[in-house]
Amino acid sequence: MSDEIWFAPRRCGYGPGQPLAWQGWALSVGYALFVLVTGFVLLPVSFAGFLVLMAGGSAAFLVISARKTEGGIGWRCGKKGRAPSNGRNPQQRGKVNDVHEVPG
Repeated sequence: MSDEIWFAPRRCGYGPGQPLAWQGWALSVGYALFVLVTGFVLLPVSFAGFLVLMAGGSAAFLVISARKTEGGIGWRCGKKGRAPSNGRNPQQRGKVNDVHEVPG
């Protein structure tokens, strides 16, 4: 495989970001079709077979996308690469949210 980048890194979360190249779009659409076809065809017949195929297909998607994502896949959020501890935007730390009470 070449060193060409197919996916941008996610800004927040785990996994690949938006596809940048046609190969990334093809991989994403192919995976979505794989999930749909496997669900419609195999799920009514064999739940265990469905789980095995989904695990294998998802692992293959993650391995390929990890190799083709700039910086690899991993948890990142914002500029520092970690999630804010309080669940808010890091730029809002220490600021009080505006609360409007309704008289009544």
